[in-house]
Formats: sequence, C-alpha cells, structure tokens
Amino acid sequence: MPPLSNLILPWLCVLGVTLGYGLLVRWLFRARLDMRLAWAAFGASACVVALCLGAVFISDLGRAFAPPLLIDLQAATTFGAMFRFALIYAALPEEAVKIGVVLLLLALLRRRLKHGSDPAEMLLYSALGFAMCESLLYVAGFATMPQFKGHLIIFAVARGIFGGLLHALLGMVAGSLLARQWRSQRKWAWVLIAYGMAVLLHASFDGSLLHLVFQGFGGEQSDVALQPDAGVSVFIFVGSAIVLLILASLGLRRSRRLPD
Repeated sequence: MPPLSNLILPWLCVLGVTLGYGLLVRWLFRARLDMRLAWAAFGASACVVALCLGAVFISDLGRAFAPPLLIDLQAATTFGAMFRFALIYAALPEEAVKIGVVLLLLALLRRRLKHGSDPAEMLLYSALGFAMCESLLYVAGFATMPQFKGHLIIFAVARGIFGGLLHALLGMVAGSLLARQWRSQRKWAWVLIAYGMAVLLHASFDGSLLHLVFQGFGGEQSDVALQPDAGVSVFIFVGSAIVLLILASLGLRRSRRLPD
C-alpha cells in the first residue's frame, strides 16, 4: 500500500468526478428523487464494496481468492475464456450488488417513492457509489506500480470518468426496466431480465476489452490485429459499446417520461 499522502489528490479527483456525475443525474431527472433515497442507494452500494474489500484484506479470503483469480486470468487467452472470466469475477457479482441494494431499499422504503422514475434514478446512484469505490481501489493499486506514479492523477481522472460512465450506463439499462415494471404483477421476472441484460452487456464489454489489452492489441505485437480472435474482440467491444449507449439513452428517455 503506497503512502496515504500520495493518494489524497488522486482520490479527490475520483470523488470530484463522482460528484459531477451525481449532479448530472440530479439534473437529468429534474431533482425528483428524495435525496435521502439517493444517498441511501449511493452509500449502501459503496458500503457493500468497502465491507467486501475489508473482509478480503483482514481475513484469509484474499489469499484464498487471489491465486485462482490469477490462474484464470492467465489462462484466458481467447475471447471466450476472457468473457467467462469477466462474467464470473466482474459482471455477475457487481451487477448483483448494485441492483440488490436498490431492491432492498425499494422494499424497505417503499413509502418514500413518489415518482415512477425513482427506481431508475436510485440504480444510477447505486452504480455511482460502486464505481467510486472501485476507482479508488484501482488508483491505490496502480499507485504501487512505478510506471504509473508520475501519471497517477491522469489515471485517476480517466478511471473516474470511464468507470463511472460504464457503471452508470449499465445502471440506466437495468434501471429503466425496473422503473417501468416495478408496479406490475410480474416485476420479479423483469428484475431477472434487467439483471441478465446488465450482466451480458457488462461481461461482453469487459471481456472483449480485457482480451484486447492482454493480447497487446495495438502494442509491440504487430500481428495481433490479424488474429481472428482479436477481430472478434474488436467487433464485440464496439458492438457492446454501441448497444449499451443506445439502450441507456432509450432507457433514460423513457424513464424521464414515466408518470408519477
């Protein structure tokens, strides 16, 4: 762990980016959501991540968890293997935390719901809370690498922007379905559909991106771009990004039009 003094400014950058996203969400939804629900969703998601990280570092879970993770990562030399890696270690647990927090709050604080778009907006705040903690962790991890020490602030800003954007877009896709179907008799079926869509998009995006990064796409290996598997990853990465942007935009548009 690097000295705390070296992390204060990069962490403040992450917090500033997160605040900017929060204000943007507040503006997009015309400040309709009760702020207590917004803070509850944001804080609960962040706390779950913090508690999980604390459990990993304090107990022996980290020692037991790290070796199989590294083995699976090193073995993921194809897009299919990297997709499974991203699915198991990122998409499934992360989307479960973000959506699970909102479902719990919807059940416990139902009386505070005033607008049809509240579930979607709550999921956006939950996504931002998760993304913030994840970005803080990445910054702390990369601060230990010599090649990143001189560019840590740039990395922190970039990680805050793109990490927050990805989680917010995924949250908007799932949140729009929750908002539209939360009062219906089949809402739990739609919860599973929302979760499944977020997981699939998350795993496709992360899996294809990680596969390209670990293959050295665009790096020293000049023949990587000619490999068929690399071409598949490029196609999946671009396709999943476009689909994610379209679905999130449609979800935002429809959620903002939901009646109270």
